[in-house]
Amino acid sequence: MRQIALLAALIAVSTPGVTVGQPHRSRSPQFDYIALDAAGASHAWAAAINDRGVVAGTATVSASTMMGSGFIWTESDGFTTIVENAVVRDINNKAQVVGRYRCSSEIECAAGFSWTPSTGLEDLGNFSPYAVNNRGDMAGTCGESTPCAILGGSLVEIAVDSDFGITFDINDRGVVAGWMYGPVDVEGGRGPVAFTWSLRGGLIILDAADADNTIANAINRHGVVAGSVTYNSTIGVGSRVNAVIWMQGQPFILHGGDWTTAAAINDRGWTVGFLSVGGSGPNLPMFWIPGQPAVQLPLSGGTGGFATDINKSGQIVGYVYTSAGIMQAVLWRPR
Repeated sequence: MRQIALLAALIAVSTPGVTVGQPHRSRSPQFDYIALDAAGASHAWAAAINDRGVVAGTATVSASTMMGSGFIWTESDGFTTIVENAVVRDINNKAQVVGRYRCSSEIECAAGFSWTPSTGLEDLGNFSPYAVNNRGDMAGTCGESTPCAILGGSLVEIAVDSDFGITFDINDRGVVAGWMYGPVDVEGGRGPVAFTWSLRGGLIILDAADADNTIANAINRHGVVAGSVTYNSTIGVGSRVNAVIWMQGQPFILHGGDWTTAAAINDRGWTVGFLSVGGSGPNLPMFWIPGQPAVQLPLSGGTGGFATDINKSGQIVGYVYTSAGIMQAVLWRPR
C-alpha cells in the first residue's frame, strides 16, 4: 500500500521561507532490520507492503536485470513465487499484486498483470500498472508514455498537455498521482511536472516556488502527496533535490538534506524514501515524521539502500546493498 492526515495545525514542515504550525510531538521510532532472503536468488528487493504485513517484491539471480520471480512474503509462510519473468510494483490489503511480466528487460516487458490468491494471474495487456488501491483500482500507463488508470474495471486515459506522462499511485478515493513532462524551456530542455487527477477533480498541477522540476510518487487516502522537487537543475553547482509533501496543494519540504526523495507515505503522515549522499550516492534509506529530524534506517553492515513503501503500522520495506554487493530485500519493523 502506497499511501498524512491533514495535520497542518499540528506539524512544522518547511518550504523555503514557509513554516506551518507547531512541531508534531510524535517521537520517531527505532527500527529492527529483518533480512528477507529468497532461496535460490542472489538479489531481491521488496517493492511494497500492505497493512496486514504482506510484502511483495522481485527476486533475481543476476544484478544485471530487474526482471525475475515475483513473490509475496509473510512472516508465517515466508516466500511464495506468484509470477516469473516479472517485476512486481504494488500490493493492496486484499493481497492483489500488480506489475509487469513476460519480460526480458524492463523496457521490453510485454504486458501488465494483476494477481490475486483466488483468481491467479490476469493479463492486462498494454496497461502497465504501478499501483493498486484497496478497491482494485489501478494507476499506471497505457503503452510507455500515456498516463492511465483502471477505475471500477474500466480503463481511463488521463488527458495531459504533454507527450509523456505516468501515474505512480492511486488512493482509495480514486485520486492518482504522477508526473508529466512540462513545456520546453528557453534552453531547449524540459523537466517533470507533478500532478494529481481524479474523475471528479480533473487534473491538478502540483508546483513549488522556484522549483525547476516536481515529481509525485505517492498519495495517501487524505490526498496528501509525497515526492520531490528540484532546484537549479540546469546550473549544476547549487542544484538540489528535496523530499516534499503537498498538503491541499501546498508544498512542504521534508528535513534531511539536499538530495532526498520521498517514495511513499502512509495515513499517519510517515514518509519514506532515500538520501543520495552528495547527490551521487550511495543512497541511504530514510524515514520522516513531518516536523521531526530525518531518520536513516539501519543498514546492518550494508553500504546503501532504498526504502520503497510503508504501511499504517509503520512497517517499511525496501532493499539494502550488502558489503558483498548483494541486493537484499529488507523489512524494517518499528520497535
